[in-house]
Amino acid sequence: MLVCVIVPFIGPSVYWFLGKPWLSARRAKAYRQVAQERAEARRREASSGGALARRVMGHEIREVLCAEQRHLAAQAATIAGDEPVGGNEIAVFEEADELFEAVARDIDAADKHVHVLYYIALDDEASRPVFRALEAAARRGVRCRMLLDALGSRPFLASPRAAELRAAGVELVEALPVGFLRRRFGRIDLRNHRKIIVIDGAIGYVGSHNLAAREFKVKARYSPWIDATMRVIGPVANDLQKVFAEDWYLETDEELWSLVGEGPVSEARPAIAQVLATGPATYESAMPQMILSMVHARVASSSTDCSRRASRSGSTAAGCCTRRPWSPMDRRA
Repeated sequence: MLVCVIVPFIGPSVYWFLGKPWLSARRAKAYRQVAQERAEARRREASSGGALARRVMGHEIREVLCAEQRHLAAQAATIAGDEPVGGNEIAVFEEADELFEAVARDIDAADKHVHVLYYIALDDEASRPVFRALEAAARRGVRCRMLLDALGSRPFLASPRAAELRAAGVELVEALPVGFLRRRFGRIDLRNHRKIIVIDGAIGYVGSHNLAAREFKVKARYSPWIDATMRVIGPVANDLQKVFAEDWYLETDEELWSLVGEGPVSEARPAIAQVLATGPATYESAMPQMILSMVHARVASSSTDCSRRASRSGSTAAGCCTRRPWSPMDRRA
């Protein structure tokens, strides 16, 4: 906006191309179709046989959350439409080597489909177990779909490893392709930064690790990178499946809605979690507002009864108490 004031004739043009998240006509239409499918899916869920059970579960989850958490969950749901769900098991990985070894084991056990979505993929020592597992899974008949950002993973997409994945039967697709037409009809700086893996719709991975070693060769001067990724089992993995299905549709026009189900629920898995997926189709500043609300909740909880109860229960999330862990999972585009 400062450029608009200082250079009034040039500034507005620069702001139009770089200041607003405008989309090409094709992509805007695809986003509208995705939003329509989400609305129809919610209507189908509301009229299905399990609707009552979901309402009961939703009520039970709201009873578990404290006031600040309920506010955050409601705000997140208004942005992306997904409510917090219980019956999950969550494990956190910090080291890339351990993470991708676990991913490879889960892919080796897959029997239906494996969905992989990353901003950056590199062929290095840490990521190779995942690539080998994907190739083996595809060869035994598991449907493997891999979506990589065309700019963030540009070197990888032209690499021998990418060719080997395709030869093995992995469906490797570029997200938000770059090139002359892309520069002309869409913002090249709008990228897909998600880092998601979903296996058989029951196991999910989501976090900040790219598909690369901790040293991260493309930006080695900033290494080591400090990241965290969650492995989730339960219905929240199904919500990650929704995110992948939507992004896959945007790039391929292939509908995967039939793969989005309820997700397994187990009382033995006590964690409550919620997926919040944002991008250029959500309202502007949605994620900054969400983060600001979480900061305010954290500050407020330090002087409320909620924080005192949290100190007694030994279980905290978003700065306030709960009888079960709660985790807002942010995945941005």
